[in-house]
Formats: sequence, C-alpha cells, structure tokens
Amino acid sequence: MNIVVLDGYTLNPGDLSWDELESIGSCQIHDRISPTEVVARASNAEIILTNKTVLTREHIAQLPKLKYIGVLATGTNVVDLTAARDRGIPVTNVPAYGTDAVAQHTLALLLALARRVPHGQASLKAGRWERKKFVGTPERVVNLRKIQNYHTGVFAKFVKRLHEMHEGNGNVLDNSIILFGSNMANSDAHNNDPLPQALIGRGGGVKGNQHLHYPQDTPHANILVTMLSKAGVPAEDIEKFADNTGILSDV
Repeated sequence: MNIVVLDGYTLNPGDLSWDELESIGSCQIHDRISPTEVVARASNAEIILTNKTVLTREHIAQLPKLKYIGVLATGTNVVDLTAARDRGIPVTNVPAYGTDAVAQHTLALLLALARRVPHGQASLKAGRWERKKFVGTPERVVNLRKIQNYHTGVFAKFVKRLHEMHEGNGNVLDNSIILFGSNMANSDAHNNDPLPQALIGRGGGVKGNQHLHYPQDTPHANILVTMLSKAGVPAEDIEKFADNTGILSDV
C-alpha cells in the first residue's frame, strides 16, 4: 500500500514519529508541496494524507490509484468532496483532535482580555509602564474588602472562643501564639512592604497590646523566629532560619 503525506511538517515538525504509519505500508512523507506538485508527488498513491494542501477535482482525476483521502484536521474544505464521491473515494477528517486545546486557549484569551495582558505587554515593549491602567477596578477593591472583612470577622470569633476556653490558671489564648496577616501588602504592585501582621495570644511571654513599627525591608522571617523562640525552640536551631536578622526583642 502506497501512502503519501503531502504536508507532514504541519503536524510533525520533527518531534513526533511516523513509525506507526510506516508499519502499514510504503510511505512518502513530504514536509510541504505546492499545488502544482501534487500529481507528480502522489502519482502512485493509494492513500493521501493532507492537512492544508488542497486536493482539487483536477488533482483527483489524475490520481488513478487513489482509494482514500485522510484530512489531518477538523474540516474537509481542502478536498473537493464531490469529485471524491464521484470516484467512490472515502474522505475522513479528525473532528475532535483539538477540543481540549481550543477550550484551554479560549479560557486563556478570556483571562488575558479581562486582565488586559496584551495592553500591558505592548506598554512594556514600548518602553513605558502605565500601571494605573492595569490595576484592579474600584468595584473589585470593594468586593475584596468585603471578603477581607469577612475573614477578619471569622478570625475574631475564633480568638474569642480561645479566650473563653479555660486552661490552667488562665485560658487557651494565654498559652497560644497566633500570627494573622498576609504575605503581600499591595497585590497590584506585588509589594510586601509595609506588611501589617498581628500576633495574637500571650504564649511564651508575648507582651501584647502594642503597635510596633520596624524599618523598611525588615525580614518577615524575624517575626517567625521570634515566635519559635517564644515557643521554646533553641536559638541555635533558628539562627539560620530563612533570611532572618534576629529575634524581635520588643514582642
């Protein structure tokens, strides 16, 4: 069986294998051919596989051995179906081969448009960054605040319950150290300074009832090693933790 692939490069630029196809017959695989080369290249073909190369009535009429045409795409517009039908040559296509990829691409485009990614890319390429055009809309900021208020309210209820739970001579909160906050100060700017954090509870001797402000770029790891120290972790075990520069002695 003679198999001719008219434009193999469109499907396999070199990263796939034709071994399965070659196992069922003699194969001639052309990367690309022009319309005037179709008859010469496929003169002995019993099977023709094409992706984008057009097969006209004139082509089909000059290929006497042709028994089957396979279109390696979702449509069949590259083949004169009437001419193939007149010759009794079946034509098939692959209607669903790109379904998942098309769905993924569609969602990606929707997200890109919603966040104005193409505009941002063009702005950067032009040597400018028009940040105000790409930050969140006021409506989204309002919605974000509602979500944050809800989370803060839920956390407050959690802390209240700990305070009401008796343990020893005090309550559970007296023996707890809870860090509440975020790892991002301004998500639009992807900026983590200043970074508000709340340390709740008096576990390990946390002083509480304070508002402390530390210099810009103080590592967030400092508060984490402070918590570990208050919890009784030996200093030698935390001195090399992340990028910390030391325990916060005021806490």
